Order: sequence, then structure tokens, then C-alpha cells
Amino acid sequence: MLLTSCVQAPESLLPMTVTPPPITVSSSFVYNQECPHLCWLGINPSVTTDREALVLLSSSNQIARDSLEKNETGARVEWHSMPGISNQARVGIVFENGVVESINFMFLGPVKIQEFVDLFGEPDEISIRKVQAPDARYIDYFVYYTSKKIVMFVLAAGENGPDPSDSISDLYLNINPDDSNAPWWMLDYRDLRQSWLGFGHLDEYLKNRPSPLE
Repeated sequence: MLLTSCVQAPESLLPMTVTPPPITVSSSFVYNQECPHLCWLGINPSVTTDREALVLLSSSNQIARDSLEKNETGARVEWHSMPGISNQARVGIVFENGVVESINFMFLGPVKIQEFVDLFGEPDEISIRKVQAPDARYIDYFVYYTSKKIVMFVLAAGENGPDPSDSISDLYLNINPDDSNAPWWMLDYRDLRQSWLGFGHLDEYLKNRPSPLE
């Protein structure tokens, strides 16, 4: 089914790709009273119909030619924010009852978390972990905007905890992270959720958390 391929694992779980130029968040997304879950290319989750979304995608010069795949449960495309620029994100759109239910993005180019914080404020919650693997040591985390139903998976730039320069790997619009149908990698972090204290605060975030992964 196309729907299952619309939602993809975080970039850290997938093969590395060539890094395209950065996306400018303020020119690509709209957040206001009419777009409480963010609008993208005119698509408003929970408002735009599936037919309207397909028309917008098909007519946009920001969608890679011939990348649109669709069926009754959703669609997926490759997006570049400027014509002629290589693909900057893989995007999955989920349809439910004839309406766009949610949108998810796997970014291939650098998108800093601070850009989204500038757009609609700081998160409400965070799930963070410090990973110790045989060949790598790193920090990754989810941040949650509970009322906006926006979730982001973020890769820390260093080992000192959340930082404004950290890169977003995945963005989910109009999604309930506690839904049993949420991606499995998001559910894995569910028990780690806690209040957002701001950037930094690594020791406080990790206090009483499970030991680093081996």
C-alpha cells in the first residue's frame, strides 16, 4: 500500500544521500489562524481535500517531475523549494475521508530547528536519548507541539544537548504521536516524553532516563 510508504523512517535510519541546499522555512510553510498545523504549497492538513491536494501538487513547479505517486490512501512526491534545485525532501501525504489528514517530510538538505521555532514558537515537550553505538556516539530527539499536532525528529549537532543549530530530519504535520498507528520509531520515544526546558539542559533532560543505548 502507498500509505505505508508515505511515512518514512528518520534519516538516521536510512542510507546517506547527497546533501542539497538548505530550505528556507519562512518561504515554504505558512503558520497562522487558517493554518494551525502549517500549510505547505497551499495544502492545509485537515482542510484541503485529496483532489485539491493532487491538483496543487501536479501544478507546482516545486514538485519533481514524474515523482507523484498516489492512490486512495495517500500520495508521495519529491520536493525542491526552488526550480532546478535537486530534491530537498521526500514528502508523504495521508488521505482520510476525502481530506488531507497529515503530511510528513524527510529532509535531505539542512533545515535548522531554530527556523521553525522562529516561525511558531518553542516546543511543549521533548523525548531525547543519548546513543552509544560501536562506531558512533550521538544525541537525537523528538520535539512536540501538542496543540498544533506538529512533531519533529531532530539530530543534534554535537554532544551538549539540544541546540538551535540542530538539523531536523523529519517533520510531521497534524499527527498524534500517541496514536497506535504512528510510526514505530516515534512510538519508541513515547515513554521518554517530558516538558521542554529550552535549548541546552542536557543533564536535566537525561536525568532518570534509560541508560545510553549499546
